[in-house]
Amino acid sequence: MGGQPGKEQDATGPRNGVDDKNPSITLSEQSLDSRLRSETEASPIGGVHLSPSNLEQHNLCSEPRRSSFQQPPAQQPKCRHARHDVPAYEPLDQLEKRKHDRRSLDDRLNAMVPPPTNRRPSMVQRLSQFTSGMVSAITIIEAQKQTLLEEGMTAPNFAFGVINFGATTFVVGAHPEFYWLYFAVQSLLLLAARTVSWWQQKLQFYLLDFCWVFNYILCAISLGAAFDQVLRPQLPELLGLDPSYAASRSSMLPDDLAAQFATLGWPLLFMVSTGPLLWAVAATGNSLVFHSFEHTASMFIHASPMLAVWTLRWNADAVEATFPGLLGTPPDDPHGFRELFLPAMLFYLVWWLPYTIWLLVDGVTRKDRGYDTVFANFAPVVMSQLGITSMRCAAFSYMQFHAVGVGLTFAVATMAYKSYVFHTMLILLMLLSAVVSGARVYSYYMLDVYEEKLREQMATRKPDTELV
Repeated sequence: MGGQPGKEQDATGPRNGVDDKNPSITLSEQSLDSRLRSETEASPIGGVHLSPSNLEQHNLCSEPRRSSFQQPPAQQPKCRHARHDVPAYEPLDQLEKRKHDRRSLDDRLNAMVPPPTNRRPSMVQRLSQFTSGMVSAITIIEAQKQTLLEEGMTAPNFAFGVINFGATTFVVGAHPEFYWLYFAVQSLLLLAARTVSWWQQKLQFYLLDFCWVFNYILCAISLGAAFDQVLRPQLPELLGLDPSYAASRSSMLPDDLAAQFATLGWPLLFMVSTGPLLWAVAATGNSLVFHSFEHTASMFIHASPMLAVWTLRWNADAVEATFPGLLGTPPDDPHGFRELFLPAMLFYLVWWLPYTIWLLVDGVTRKDRGYDTVFANFAPVVMSQLGITSMRCAAFSYMQFHAVGVGLTFAVATMAYKSYVFHTMLILLMLLSAVVSGARVYSYYMLDVYEEKLREQMATRKPDTELV
């Protein structure tokens, strides 16, 4: 009764496309696996022919061996390298789509996370920043040094300033009767240099200010007096004239004009020099800076006239003995208002009226045309404090305040004319103000100027180039 083996195999073979030994594998999958095994046996991979026995060893998507504790084959992935949520043989388009979705998700997550901001720079970056900062600091120091040199901070200028200060102190203290002559020589040199330099810088309208105008007048008077007292007696010998010419007259001025000058001119010089010029030392911040021509010029036009009238007022006997007829006979106890205050105010108004007209008509526009004026420095303060928007209204208000201030200084000078102690204390107070202001200037130059320039540079640098 035994049948043929082939027939028995057919009888017991797969029915309806399902393998009896492994129901989870269909015929199509079984045939695909057989064809894959046959092809891999025929084609070498890496120079090795793979047989069904070592196919699993090379992890070529063959079905792994199952142990007794593994799940049923239907729940296991067909490839050990496949993801658990993806079929073992995922179509290529679905795989690319999944990768694209993953990249999109990563991009969105990265956009939500802020980039690191406090990342510590490397040693090379810190060294580069430090070197760049040192180079910038040296550049700033060299630029500031050049600025100070242009302002006159050199050893010769400083030495000359100290010598001038010492000589002035010596003449005023030891030989006050000669100080007016020393002032005449100084004013001639300094006013000439100041005029030329300011004309070149388009600052010549500063010379129209009351202090400068009075210094030009005082310079002319002192030079005329120097010629009369020093050079005129030497003319007969130099020019071969009769010696009696010099002895016939004690003064170059006629006697009546000399008497008028002694009565009116000398008190007028005292009032202006002890009034607005004296107080301008503190009001304008004059500084005793030895190396600077700018500070020296401003200090000279305000402080030198007050020292000159002090030596003439309180050393009149020594001056008359050395230079006869220089002062004539100035009044010793004049009437304060009629002989001191009123002539001084009239002299000031002679300057104030034309200067105010010029300032309102032409001076207010000089700033826009490239020329600087004294009023241009005070215009922002006047306009902001008074709430004035018109430049001409601000200029007229400035001139009114100027007149009131000058009138107050004339009132103080009237008291100083009659009191040696009060006059001396005023001068010492103004000189102390100049010394303190000069000390601040040098303190700034030596201690603060470089730090200020470096901080200004650091404030303009970007964060990635700041000094470490």
